[in-house]
Amino acid sequence: MASLPKKQQEDTLPLSSTRSTRLPAEKRVPSSSKHSKRDDSDSESGNRHGNKSKQPEEKRSSKINLPSLSLLRGSSTKEEKELQLKFERLQATRPDDFAWVNAYQPLKLSEKTLSENKQALENLEKKLKRISEDIIDFQNIIIPTSRAKRNAAQKFYYEVRDKDDEVIRQQKVILDKFPDTNPYKIKVFKEAEKNALKIEKSYKKEEKKRNTQEAKKKEDEKTATDARRKAALELDKGAERAAYDKKRRNPVIS
Repeated sequence: MASLPKKQQEDTLPLSSTRSTRLPAEKRVPSSSKHSKRDDSDSESGNRHGNKSKQPEEKRSSKINLPSLSLLRGSSTKEEKELQLKFERLQATRPDDFAWVNAYQPLKLSEKTLSENKQALENLEKKLKRISEDIIDFQNIIIPTSRAKRNAAQKFYYEVRDKDDEVIRQQKVILDKFPDTNPYKIKVFKEAEKNALKIEKSYKKEEKKRNTQEAKKKEDEKTATDARRKAALELDKGAERAAYDKKRRNPVIS
């Protein structure tokens, strides 16, 4: 085969060989030199901006940590929501104003009753102290003095009675000497009978008065006892009514 002309041979060469043959001598450099130049330029730019050669690695690491950070935030938010729900559930179990009123009113009533009972006990103790002192006075002073006065009065009474009995005895002796039909003797006996009826009437009147006073005293004691019993019953009814109203207002309380 005849050889092609030189120009025609060049046209039939591959593109790569054509480009390499067409590049100037000074521009045809090995690929390794190009990589070294790129590395040199990167190192120089890194030196100019303060050694940022590790910046790409840091970006990669931050991108790697993003999923774990989002998971941490998600778990923290879930825990906070659970805590919030727990707090709100506890808040819902707190007593409301109506429950506080139902709890406060019996407390104030019981405190008032307790204070009144303490005051009554204190008054009774003071009264008991006075009564004890009075008992001592009665035992040591008043009763002995009264007994002495009574004995003196009784002695005087017996003296008057004995004197009157003696006079009556002597008069009876005289009257026995009169005949029964004697007008004077009849008059004396009628006056004596009249005085006896008067004394008996006075005695019955005093006895009736004494019985009336005793009956009134018993009636007053009975009235006072009934009043105390009624007050205690009303107090019990009030307590039962308060307990019933409390239970009706709040059926949970048994």
